[in-house]
Amino acid sequence: MFEAFFRDALKDGQSWFYLKLQTPVGVKPYKARFVDIYEGPTLVAPKYWQYSATLELWERPLPPSGWGNYPEWLAGQSLLDIALNREWPKHDNS
Repeated sequence: MFEAFFRDALKDGQSWFYLKLQTPVGVKPYKARFVDIYEGPTLVAPKYWQYSATLELWERPLPPSGWGNYPEWLAGQSLLDIALNREWPKHDNS
């Protein structure tokens, strides 16, 4: 199925497409295209197939502009998220 998608929809990997990626700034859709042919398929037992490829991203996965001035907030964001979710008042009528 993947190989047919690569051949037909992506014109043998030349076309740009969107896919959800996990990067250091989180999971979000990115516009990408293949740099070279993929590797695989490799069987991941019992019934899945794995492919590997190098992609070019349309935009770099960076935090929003200006956040680079506050690296301590970026480095501690998971701690901040935990603190806010634990201490912030709930507003879901529960």
